[in-house]
Amino acid sequence: MGVCKGVCVCKYDAPKGKRMYLHGGKRCTNCETFVDWEGIHCPCCGTKLRVKIRSRAARIELYKRI
Repeated sequence: MGVCKGVCVCKYDAPKGKRMYLHGGKRCTNCETFVDWEGIHCPCCGTKLRVKIRSRAARIELYKRI
């Protein structure tokens, strides 16, 4: 796991509408931010991006909205 260099916050920070998994947002657990990036690894630190909600309660709430 790499170290956050701040590149993701400056260049690849996702806009407010894409900060949710429902809208295609991806979260870097190392940098602790949503990034607007098409790859599977964070452009800043190289950590694999998370594309699904991990919390069961949050997942159920999301699927109720759909």
